[in-house]
Amino acid sequence: MDMYLSQIIYLPFSWDTTETVPCRGQILDIQHHEALYSLLGTRWGGDGQKTFALPDLRPWNDAGPDYGHRTRREWHSDELVAHMVMNGVYPSHG
Repeated sequence: MDMYLSQIIYLPFSWDTTETVPCRGQILDIQHHEALYSLLGTRWGGDGQKTFALPDLRPWNDAGPDYGHRTRREWHSDELVAHMVMNGVYPSHG
């Protein structure tokens, strides 16, 4: 099955593969990922000149009963992990 560049897939592990990386809000260099940048832009961060970011899709870590201060946490071993396809077919714009 061909995967599309920037496609989100869920896998049962949280490490990088040759084609995907877990979505942790990483800042990437536009020069090394031009095709991916053309699809994502700076929607999730970066300066748009040299950098852009992947979405941070880690689960929320609830801090306290009022949820006043929430942070992201790493995935547990029993959770599916959101991965972004980094080496895939460029989707057509039709």
